[in-house]
Amino acid sequence: MHALRLAAVWPRPEFREPLMAILESNNRPMIAFAAAGLLNYGDAETNARVLQMTEDRREYALGCIGHRVGTQVAEAIKRHALNWDFADSPQELLPASRVFLLSLEIPGYMTVPRAMVHAQAQNLSVRFQAYYWLEYQGIVLDPQPLLDAWPRLDATARQTILGYGDRIPLLGAERLRDALELILANEEWTSPVTRARLVCRLAALGSDRAHEAALALIRELPRGTAPDSTRPLDPWTFALRGLIQVSRSSDVQLANAWIRESNDVLALGGYGLLAAQSDPYAVRTVIEYLNDASRMKDSFFFLDPVDILQSREWRDDSVRWQYIRAIQDILNRPTDPNRVFRKCGYLTSTLIDTANALTQVFHGENGLIIPSGFDEAEVAATIERFNSWVDENDPGRYNMPD
Repeated sequence: MHALRLAAVWPRPEFREPLMAILESNNRPMIAFAAAGLLNYGDAETNARVLQMTEDRREYALGCIGHRVGTQVAEAIKRHALNWDFADSPQELLPASRVFLLSLEIPGYMTVPRAMVHAQAQNLSVRFQAYYWLEYQGIVLDPQPLLDAWPRLDATARQTILGYGDRIPLLGAERLRDALELILANEEWTSPVTRARLVCRLAALGSDRAHEAALALIRELPRGTAPDSTRPLDPWTFALRGLIQVSRSSDVQLANAWIRESNDVLALGGYGLLAAQSDPYAVRTVIEYLNDASRMKDSFFFLDPVDILQSREWRDDSVRWQYIRAIQDILNRPTDPNRVFRKCGYLTSTLIDTANALTQVFHGENGLIIPSGFDEAEVAATIERFNSWVDENDPGRYNMPD
């Protein structure tokens, strides 16, 4: 999705053919992105083909909202025709109403070449808006506008710029990391949330300073309360997430101490920290947690082991397969008593997402086809498909007893 979003706003010769392939495909949610991107090339034949797509009556759903392909393409054409530029904003360097949205949702259309021109402007507000827009697309050419603007940003703007920690630029990641490390070293922190988001972002960028910075923040902050789906992510949780992203083998002992704590967030962070490790004890402990059906488990705080399993790297494929088999075993169990669509405390849809992240078995030629997890027949068919994939691909299948 990130690569497509970038291709849709950056008219480069190598992007044209892939965009046309998406336009002609059955990947319905992505067709409007491709259509808008193709309009940037400006030739009559391509424009005519995009215009034809406004008559496409195919439908699709994003979440619980239904869309029609032709209507979305028509909206993309309308936005593309509007003249939109970064305007001077003396009071707010980063106007929230315009820059924070995806490029296809703002009132007009911006492209990478035009943003690069704005990034050279004399005016700091224009230059900074262009920087952030480019960074949101995955491009960091020069982080100096961020460094210049940082002292003038309030806590809300800083937190918006930093995001939730997992965005890694496609171009210029090292430049962004160096700039954020400079901010971390020089800032006199008044906002724990901003500091925690910065640490989490540095962790995603692989900063050598993120580990110690996350540990220091965890020690300084008051202990968090139990995760609550109605409460925003707190700084303690961000710091834990950052530490997990840059965890080391030496953190196993720390994780064990946290698990023994009565504090729910810290204990959950301990299990998440172990899920990032390949140590046999860590794997065994996490699988025991996954199988524990005594509690409800939700993964919206980025600390639960399933969140970590969905995003971690697998240097040891045998460890990945231990988790694949564990998720398979849970999926094949009956639904938890007195719980709707849950197994071992997890939503079935969360387990299906985790299975897909570990295997990519539910990626089809027409894009992502992960079932919702809330239709019994659909869930049963999905689990059967997953079982077949595991039976066919499990490297240990020849060593199993008859």
